[in-house]
Amino acid sequence: MTVFAITLPVIGLLERHGLKERARHLITRLAGLTTGRFLALYLLLRQITAALGLNGVLGHAQTVRPLAAPMAEGAAERRHGPLTDRAREKVRSFAASADNVGFFFGEDVFLAVGSILLITGFVNTTYHTHLEPLKLALWAVPTALCALAVHGWRLLRLDRTLEHTLRKEPRPAPLDEVAK
Repeated sequence: MTVFAITLPVIGLLERHGLKERARHLITRLAGLTTGRFLALYLLLRQITAALGLNGVLGHAQTVRPLAAPMAEGAAERRHGPLTDRAREKVRSFAASADNVGFFFGEDVFLAVGSILLITGFVNTTYHTHLEPLKLALWAVPTALCALAVHGWRLLRLDRTLEHTLRKEPRPAPLDEVAK
């Protein structure tokens, strides 16, 4: 329960010493990784960790803000050039949505999560049946796979959406030209 009390100061120190910049630089060196592909991989990773019950490992404060969003922005900048504020916010929102969808649908596959135990307890006491948490968790697998497919498709479409959005809007000057 108190893992966040340890991770948040560590993440703050890492951000202060250039974690975002290093993450952005790392992603720009991977040529085939687009914004949508990176976020789809993050969605898959988030869903797997949630299904295994490793909820404190990834999350908005631990991963999305300091790592996933800057890496997605770096991939977008490598492919499309400098981003407008609107495009940057779109990338950040898709990074947050990948975390939300992956966690929400992945955690129901883990049988010791509170929602599974609440549902089985309610059904067993109200309807005087015996519903096993494992059976309920197994029924969550098709839903999690559908969520992965639907949101993964949306994330993969993000590259085309960014290209279309940036074609219409005037772009800011690259940082190299602003420094001159």
